[in-house]
Amino acid sequence: MQPRRLAELTPADIDCYLAAQGRNTGLRPWQLVQIVDAMQMLGQTAEAAWAVRVE
Repeated sequence: MQPRRLAELTPADIDCYLAAQGRNTGLRPWQLVQIVDAMQMLGQTAEAAWAVRVE
């Protein structure tokens, strides 16, 4: 996602990133939950429009 700022990302960018993480067989379920939580917190901090969509 770099060099773009979090607030500049689109919902499609976030969906693509989270989908890729979800396909990562090396991650345990709790790690994926942490990624989603972290993305939501970062998005809220950046006041990104997509942050309300992350569930």
